[in-house]
Amino acid sequence: MISATNLHKSYGQTHVLKGIDFTVQEGEVVAIIGPSGSGKTTLLRSLNSLDIPDKGELTVGEATIQFERYHKKDLLKLRQQSSMVFQHYHLFQNKRALENITEGLIVSQNMSKKEAEKVGEQFLSRIGLLHKKDAFPSELSGGQQQRIGIARALAMNPAVLLFDEPTSALDPEMVGEILEMIKDIASQGMTMVIVTHEISFAKDVADTVIFMADGEIVEKGSPEDVLLKPQHERTKQFLSRIHRGMWQRSEEDI
Repeated sequence: MISATNLHKSYGQTHVLKGIDFTVQEGEVVAIIGPSGSGKTTLLRSLNSLDIPDKGELTVGEATIQFERYHKKDLLKLRQQSSMVFQHYHLFQNKRALENITEGLIVSQNMSKKEAEKVGEQFLSRIGLLHKKDAFPSELSGGQQQRIGIARALAMNPAVLLFDEPTSALDPEMVGEILEMIKDIASQGMTMVIVTHEISFAKDVADTVIFMADGEIVEKGSPEDVLLKPQHERTKQFLSRIHRGMWQRSEEDI
């Protein structure tokens, strides 16, 4: 479903991705964790060429691209294989909830407005927000906006669903609602790659966890192996800081 070989990406003198190799099988859920600046979001965005690697080869679904030599049509074909759910929703502020879902269907998939609206309403109903179809993003809570962002991504019928820190911009009480929604999608067999800082969520939902640091994949394996029995010292240090931070927040709540 996804195969990345020797992906490199630099911004000026900063080498962000340093020869990334990994695969994702159909129906697999992969969680990518790591400290800020590790390259995990750049890697995720590379999977649908929002960020274009300088070097390497990538296959997503039915599309394969070699980044040393490619045409614009190669990028378009790659992007058609996946949908992205963004950290800060990225909804069109001047469009209503239903229009945010139908826009991509009309523009990218050449659906008629009537057909796109039918699909959009089905997905709004699925996420329990059909009654908000005429609301603008400014009239919705953060959790509702993110649910619409997820519905928009699903409506495109992608081979792969990509999540970039889908809960980090939400109020704490909204986080659980979105995580449960993502778990439900995962249970239906959707192939997903999720960049997340929610370690317990990664443990519950992922088939595979990737730990990244300094532009490299340091460790990869089952959630139990990576999160509970890490082998690499860098992974141990990261998880130790995460767990210490969680304990401190718990004490503050008390």
